[in-house]
Amino acid sequence: MSDEKNIFENWISTTHAAELTGYQSTWLQEMARRDKVTAQKLAGRWLFNKADLLQYKQRMDALGRKKHAGLPESQQ
Repeated sequence: MSDEKNIFENWISTTHAAELTGYQSTWLQEMARRDKVTAQKLAGRWLFNKADLLQYKQRMDALGRKKHAGLPESQQ
């Protein structure tokens, strides 16, 4: 069994994802439902691909306020 790769090695819970990114858990779940990040629902709980989530956060941080371009002021 030591030769087998843990299939959950790169997947993290919603709680861990929120701690890691600073995003609220409800926002993470919404991003998962909209396929903005790689996530899977297992036994009623979301699991997030850690590498993909960190790449998403890095892209959003790099965009800064530009990510809100085109949104009405009330949604920024």
